[in-house]
Amino acid sequence: MNRARRTYSCSLVILGLVGVGCAQLPWGPRLLASCPGGLRSIDEIDGDFLVQNRVRIRTGDLDFPMRLVVQKTAGELVVIGVSPIGAKLFTVRQRGIRAEIDALPRAVLPISPSSVLRDLHRIRFFAAPRPTDGSGTTTRSFDGTQVTDTWRNGTLVGRTFDTGGDRPATALHFEPGSRRVEIDSPACGYTSEWSTLSEQAIE
Repeated sequence: MNRARRTYSCSLVILGLVGVGCAQLPWGPRLLASCPGGLRSIDEIDGDFLVQNRVRIRTGDLDFPMRLVVQKTAGELVVIGVSPIGAKLFTVRQRGIRAEIDALPRAVLPISPSSVLRDLHRIRFFAAPRPTDGSGTTTRSFDGTQVTDTWRNGTLVGRTFDTGGDRPATALHFEPGSRRVEIDSPACGYTSEWSTLSEQAIE
């Protein structure tokens, strides 16, 4: 199968997931404001791929589950949020560092789609080389934020994003031996849990 046909088939997966469209929607009581944080340019991210995630966002007494479909092809990242009953919640398209968002009204979602996109980047696109002995920390700066990875026996177990000042750092916890990540964003007012359901390269 050639590249164009493979890309087309992956696009059909996305369309199939969101095709049921406007079924009944889970109406959330509030939406937290978009939380600051830089994005990696799509031009800096290698490879084309299709990933499906299960995401659960918790803020206050609200527990909001959704599926996330992520596809990167031809210099564009497309992120689609889907409710448990198959209704499309939002679409984000990123080229370079610019992101265009098409989303349901603010009352539907507990956090902004731009915050979901930022968290996706923090999980997948901020990796640094592991320490030479496989354990310890590596630190670098990105867009005014200090990013620190913690490694244990060759496995990434933690990543923090510290913007300095009085804002508490955002902490990511990678569960060893699984494809599950927990994000604690105290400065943004929520926590989230991400699980990778499937992942495939697009050639």
